[in-house]
Order: sequence, then structure tokens, then C-alpha cells
Amino acid sequence: MTSGTLIRLLVPLLFLNLSCNAQAISRKPTDHKLIEAYSQEKLSGVPGGTGSTDLKFILKWTGKKSPDLIYWKGGGDVVQCRIERAHKVVERPKDMPAGIDYFFERNSQSSISLGDTVMVSAMKGSIEKAPSSVMRGARNTLYVNSGGKWSATSVKKIIKKQAIAMP
Repeated sequence: MTSGTLIRLLVPLLFLNLSCNAQAISRKPTDHKLIEAYSQEKLSGVPGGTGSTDLKFILKWTGKKSPDLIYWKGGGDVVQCRIERAHKVVERPKDMPAGIDYFFERNSQSSISLGDTVMVSAMKGSIEKAPSSVMRGARNTLYVNSGGKWSATSVKKIIKKQAIAMP
């Protein structure tokens, strides 16, 4: 087999593979709407302790099925995200630190339903490896899997909220 014949056979396969991967992730999500994206520093309440910075996304869930997996691809690595039902803080309890705008229900991912507010938190060092289509996808994007279908939401702006002093 000549190299010309090999190229003629491989080029259509390459285009077929690229078009399948492009169709695997929808750029128009029908199961969620991004409300806000923010980073927030948590200051250590212990003298000499180290703080941390969290990256969070607030979504309005519009899908019929609960989210299965969400990945964040920022400027570098792809990280798996924790998914929890969230509620906007309306009447702040006296013992709640300033700067917290949402509280969340732990272990609520499987019970998320149409109309719920969802808090998505990027987790560093996640165990689940992202699929290759996500790994090759665009940066500054949330990749959401719901009901076996992937969608991508581009995040244009991440606001920096005031730091929270932890007890």
C-alpha cells in the first residue's frame, strides 16, 4: 500500500472522528443556565493557618434529569466538580460570616430537579478522569453531563467576591 493510498483512507476517518467528537458536546445547553461564576478566598481562623480559594458556579437547573458529572476546564487542568442543591441566603443568621450568599445541601446531587438552584464547586485533585472530548475542549468552560448527553457552557466572567473569615 502506497503512502498516497494510506492518506486517502485515513483522511476521511480523521474528519469522521472530528465530526463525531464535535457532536458529542452540545454548545447550547438545554438543561441549565449559568447565573454567576465567582472565586472566593477563605481566610484561616487560626493564627498562622493557610487559607484557600474556591471557584464556584451557580446554575438554574432546567433539565428533566439530575446532572451526572460536571467538569471545569479553566486556563489549565480539567477538574471534576461537586454538584449540590443551593439556596440563596435571604435572612442571614447572626453566626453566618459576611460574604456567604448561598448555602447548600450536602449529598443532594441525585435529587436535583427542574427549577432548582445548583452550586457547582471545582475540586482540585479529583479522581474521575474527564473524557477526551472534554480534555480537548475549549478553556473557561463548564462541561455538563445529564442523561448521557454532554453540553458546554462558556464562562465569560468570574467575579471575585469578598474573602470570608473562617472561625
